[in-house]
Amino acid sequence: MFEYRLLSPADIGEICRLQEVCYSADFHESPRSLLAKVLAAPQSCFLACREGRAVAYILALPWKAGEPIALDSACCSIPQAADCMYIHDMAVGPSARGGGAGRQLLERVHAVAERLSLRRHCLVAVQGAASFWERHGFRRQEAGSGIDSCLARYGPDALYMERIVPQAAYGGPPDML
Repeated sequence: MFEYRLLSPADIGEICRLQEVCYSADFHESPRSLLAKVLAAPQSCFLACREGRAVAYILALPWKAGEPIALDSACCSIPQAADCMYIHDMAVGPSARGGGAGRQLLERVHAVAERLSLRRHCLVAVQGAASFWERHGFRRQEAGSGIDSCLARYGPDALYMERIVPQAAYGGPPDML
């Protein structure tokens, strides 16, 4: 069984450790970059632990759809007109795969997005992870000129994906999404 909690600055070392076992070196972000994201959106960054050891995490931030966050950026501030919940990074270590940690982390982020009335959820899928995201309701989007330049840094197989939560699922007033 996993325990879940909000990420804190003290967890950055564990996030770096998980990056090393989950991603190729091209996707490792500096501790400074990771900390900037956690500090920018502490309410939507979560850690999964088993027996006190970090086994998975998710970094998600209110953001602007169609504007992926650059990899390894040392600064991060939430845009004034955030219109989506952007999942910048999710890593599930080998010992936690297949146990539901990824799904549970996503559910926590979706709950935060709901509280913020952000029905659109966006991400960049890398390392062949598109099928995982598709199982969770995300769909591939055509990249535009602004997205293309950012996606280039994520590698040739990077895909920009979105998930729109139906209005009925949130129960709030209709909007223009």
